[in-house]
Amino acid sequence: MYLKYILGLIIVFSLIVSCNAGDKDLPSMTVEQLQTKFQADSNLFLLDIRTEGEYNGPQGRLDGSMLIPLNELESRIAELEQYKDKEIIVYCRSGNRSIAGTRLLLEYGYNAVNLLGGILAWNALQNP
Repeated sequence: MYLKYILGLIIVFSLIVSCNAGDKDLPSMTVEQLQTKFQADSNLFLLDIRTEGEYNGPQGRLDGSMLIPLNELESRIAELEQYKDKEIIVYCRSGNRSIAGTRLLLEYGYNAVNLLGGILAWNALQNP
């Protein structure tokens, strides 16, 4: 019985590692790095790619962020043209959807950075 449990954990861990292996070259930053950047760099733009319900929900949002849900991002990419000279910090709930959003923005020539851990990590930093 324990062997099946251990094998299951190994499989899940392997899947997680393999899914994230291609992301090591993706520009990313931690919430601590973002907090430091906020104090030193006014050339940041925050893009929230969660759903509207999440954006207006109990987890809140980063002040000054713009909402474009991930499933609308490509069709609404022109809305970001005015921010092309800025570093765009892409975030979601936990940092998974923002990987896809960051990749898409990079493909379109934007200076995009994935926020590791998303709003959950940001909230944890603010309220330890």
